[in-house]
Amino acid sequence: MLKISMDSYSFLKDGQEEPKVSVIVVTYNSADFIGDLIQSLAQQTYKNFEVIFVDNNSSDNTVQKIWKVINNLKLSNVKVYRNDYNIGYGKAVNQVVKAVNDSKYLLIMNPDGFLSKDALEEMVKTFEKDVDNIGIIQPKILYTNGRINTYGNLFDRFGFIYLLKEGERENEVNINATDFFYASGACFLIPTRLFRKVGGFDPDFFLYADDLDLSWRVRLYGKKIVLASKAKYYHIGSASLGQVKISLLKYYYTLRNTMVSLIKNYSLKYLLLRFPAFLFSHLIACVFLEKTQGKYYLYSYFNSLFYLFRNLKRLLCKRKLVQKNIRSVPDSEIDKYITKYFLPLLWLKTKEINACA
Repeated sequence: MLKISMDSYSFLKDGQEEPKVSVIVVTYNSADFIGDLIQSLAQQTYKNFEVIFVDNNSSDNTVQKIWKVINNLKLSNVKVYRNDYNIGYGKAVNQVVKAVNDSKYLLIMNPDGFLSKDALEEMVKTFEKDVDNIGIIQPKILYTNGRINTYGNLFDRFGFIYLLKEGERENEVNINATDFFYASGACFLIPTRLFRKVGGFDPDFFLYADDLDLSWRVRLYGKKIVLASKAKYYHIGSASLGQVKISLLKYYYTLRNTMVSLIKNYSLKYLLLRFPAFLFSHLIACVFLEKTQGKYYLYSYFNSLFYLFRNLKRLLCKRKLVQKNIRSVPDSEIDKYITKYFLPLLWLKTKEINACA
């Protein structure tokens, strides 16, 4: 059950014509870093926005910390909601979007990061230049040490993902603003109407790969995904999961939800071609990880398959909705943005470069 714990206040100025943005932040045990995010929002050069926090029943003092920082900064136009239990990331975002009324855009952000002062302004400005064709805009996402976290995410024909330019120095990299398949869920801007039209986040994903699935459906709807090169989001990364749980939890949900995304979003022809390749290549990857890392990667693999079989009827219903109600372009067009080479090779090469840097 969603409970409101703070009133909202008008933030609009007389005569202000900029499109309104609803900033949505889902928190879970985020007390250690939420203050930096709120501070960065208070310093934005773009002023026509509201902020909506939804907490998934944190066991720390996240909500109290949000209140404290808001009161100290004397911020207005903020809402804070709290769920009775952890309903998952995407489901919490969808829950809040239902209550958004007059905002043209949604800025969806992870709590473990913060924006440069002009980030929101640059993203909105980039969107307004080509509003009929752009579907999602993401900023440059950087680590707090200034190195690149991702300039957009790559996705190959075998279903492997890669963070574009991760670990490289920001000032040494030049890329085309559309050289990637999907936007990072850490921070992105999307029109409210489009988010609703393509069905929002899949509420069954809980964690991870929800950005892949949403971006894929946006592309199926015929929209572009673009990098706003002057906007920056500094990302701490996966902080709310804790260091011990990151690898297995992330691996399982990413693998499972990527399988679901393939089933939902590929045409039948491409699905029959690429899903067997996905299963085989990821089985080999799991065997390799099992031998080198000593973790239960094969368990995650077979548990993901069990999830598919257990929920096959539901998944086929979702697939039918995507193919009938959202798809407006063929997979031959989508395939232009899917990487043709084997991304794990690029990952291994990058790790060697970073180790020597």
